[in-house]
Parts: sequence; structure tokens; C-alpha cells
Amino acid sequence: MEINDFYSHAGRCDGVLRGIMVSHPEDIGKSDGFIFVLNCHVLLLDGGMKGCTTTKDRLLKLRESIAPNGQLRITWVVSHYHVDHIVETIECILPDSEKFEFDDIYLPPWTKLEAPYAEYGDVKYHDRLLNTISEYQPKATLHQLKFAAEGGFREFFEYAGAKVTLMPPDMDWSAEHEINDIIRKGCYGDDASPKQVATYVVNSASLWVKISYAGKRLLFTGDSMKRTSFHKDESFDRMLELWRHYFDHVDFLKWPHHGVLRDDAAAGVLSIRPKYILLTTQAETASAYTEANFPEEYKKIKFVNCALSDVYLKVSPDGEFEVQS
Repeated sequence: MEINDFYSHAGRCDGVLRGIMVSHPEDIGKSDGFIFVLNCHVLLLDGGMKGCTTTKDRLLKLRESIAPNGQLRITWVVSHYHVDHIVETIECILPDSEKFEFDDIYLPPWTKLEAPYAEYGDVKYHDRLLNTISEYQPKATLHQLKFAAEGGFREFFEYAGAKVTLMPPDMDWSAEHEINDIIRKGCYGDDASPKQVATYVVNSASLWVKISYAGKRLLFTGDSMKRTSFHKDESFDRMLELWRHYFDHVDFLKWPHHGVLRDDAAAGVLSIRPKYILLTTQAETASAYTEANFPEEYKKIKFVNCALSDVYLKVSPDGEFEVQS
């Protein structure tokens, strides 16, 4: 894969799925933004941290190749409402309607956090997002998903020849008994702050996204939580159980919650048998933990990290798969 040709080739309707796992500045610890192009159609997952313009910069380069004199048309999927996943899109990309036109926007459900957790919750981002779309992208079609426990089902849509599967979060973790359970289990300790609890709840509301093309499977798990090894019913565990029949194995997996220290998702991640694992944090420990605790499995996997440099992938129509960082 020639990185220098990546953007110019993206303007070709050649049946090649191209992906950019977007990096972020050194002073930003973690952030998620992923761009895919197939037959000149753009799919954006999340979009990046407040204060960043890295995702927008990549989209502008793609626009030069795909639609130099017009708007780059985008389908957008949001994993959950947190600052390091969507605020760059809200602040920098959606408002630039002269260069970008959003066709379809898929939104996860939002939680019902109450005081003292509400001020750290997701409603403010959800409302801000809807207001921004209404003002700058009024033609976009909104698709609002529900929690699986409230009747939400997996959704599919065709994307220029690829198939995208959306797996909604299992339930709203903001009920009082669920919050008490989070604290009781020691996911943050007995002295968990309202901000820590709210972060856990909103992360646990992450939508999962699978992209299938030419026999290859890419899975993005948002920030689903797995803080402990001894409890088997955290959000990551429940999502695996709920949707497992859609991904008995994957070729490319985004590690849940960036791959940060303190989380314990390794066993579940490895059970999906990924060939490549993507990390999105500068303080990652997932690869070192896997090497130390699962040495045989580690040898079979290629870890890549887009925290400091972009990671590129390409899937050809014949199923040839390349990843480069």
C-alpha cells in the first residue's frame, strides 16, 4: 500500500475499501475517528476529540480527490456521546456545510442519568448534536437506535457494496440499581466519584459497528466497559453474549475503551480471534498485557495504534487485506 497515493486513489470507483484510523495530537491522550471510502462513498465512525481538526483534515484531502468542486457526501455513525469521540465532528465538520453534506446519521440511544451524575452525562452532547444537525445539515436523515432491552434490534445498511451492521447497546445502565451495582462490584472502588460513574454508564451505552466486505470483517466496539476479570456481566461481556453470532471471528478489531490501563477485556477480545487489533490511546497497555498473559495468542495478532500516526487499511474486491501504520 502506497500511503502517498491513498488519498488520490480514494477518488477511484475501483471496488477497493480504504480506511483511515485517524491519529490525534500528542497532548490528546485518546480519541476515536475512523474514515472509510468505497466507490467514492464516505463512511465516518465517530470523529474525534474537542480541539482537534485531524479528522476534518483527512476528509478535506478526500474531498480534493472525490468532489473537488462540491460537497463530500458522508454517512455518519456515532458510537456514543463522549467528547473524545464526537465533538470534533460537531464543532468542525457538521458546520462546514459548503464542503460536507451528511446523508444519513445513525445515533445510539442516550442514557437517563440523574443528579448527581447528570452533569457528566451524555444528554448535553446529544442535544447539542441534534441542534447542530438541524442548523447546518437539515437534509440529513436521522436514524435513532434504541437499547436492545427496550426493543432495539441490530440494523443493517448497504454502503457502496459493503454491509454495515449496527448492534445497539444492551441496556441503559443509568438506573439506580445498576449504578449501585457498578459501585458494589468495585469497577471504580467504593469511593467512585459521580464523574467516574457517569463515564462508565455512557461508555457502556456504546453502539458496536461491523463492516463486512469481500469476506473480511471489521468490528468497532466503542468504549464498552470491562473493568474487572472476576465479574462476567459488564457491558462488554453482555454485548459479546448478545451479538456474538454476528462475529465469531473478525479480521480487524478496535479494542474497547481505547486499550487503556485498568481495563480487563483481553480474554473477551481474544475470543473473537482478530488478526489485527487497533488501539487508540497513547497510554495503551493492552498489547503489553496480552503479550505477558496470553503469549501464544499474542504471536498470532498484529497490534496497531493510531494514537500518534494514522493507520491505513485496504480491502480489495478479491479479499486481499492490507494494514499499514
